[in-house]
Amino acid sequence: MIATPTALNLASNPATTPGVVSQIAPASGVGRKLSPKRKPKSSPKARKSPSGSGSHLPAVDRVEWERHSDDGAWEAWHAPLGAVQRKDKTYLGYVGKGRLATWGSLEPDARQKAVEGWVAMKREKKGIQ
Repeated sequence: MIATPTALNLASNPATTPGVVSQIAPASGVGRKLSPKRKPKSSPKARKSPSGSGSHLPAVDRVEWERHSDDGAWEAWHAPLGAVQRKDKTYLGYVGKGRLATWGSLEPDARQKAVEGWVAMKREKKGIQ
């Protein structure tokens, strides 16, 4: 009866069988390339601040501003107190670059009134008190 070498036998005495040394896996981490540490990705669904998350849009009561893709526009959402999920909010409208430029050219007080007037008009159309 011929004994067949086992992994244990080969690992304990690799010199007895030619070519076996190359078949044994290196110790953990030896000879491996270490990948660079990756920065965690920020969630695209992160909660938006009511002031427009860095835009020049003023804070308006119960309105959340969401950036619209990459076109520089914003969406206004009516967010009742306690609303966290989108299904609990109501879409008010789209504010494009033109309207943003118009509002941006106004003084802060006039801008606040213009935005509040626009939001009030959109809420009225949607039947929101």
